[in-house]
Amino acid sequence: MYDGIGRSLGTDYFHIADQLTREELGYLRRTRDFVDDEVLPVINGYWERAEFPLAADREAGQAGDRR
Repeated sequence: MYDGIGRSLGTDYFHIADQLTREELGYLRRTRDFVDDEVLPVINGYWERAEFPLAADREAGQAGDRR
């Protein structure tokens, strides 16, 4: 019933994508995918425990290497 809730919808309220190169659009898409796939499924637990997800931070730093 709630599949996909919270996933990025590809919205661009400020029309930022219009100003990006093709390469930059790829970064934007990978960033959204990372948040959708890696952050959203676990973030509520971290919020409840008042913790910072250090593992996700490290993974985000390495995400640029995954092309």
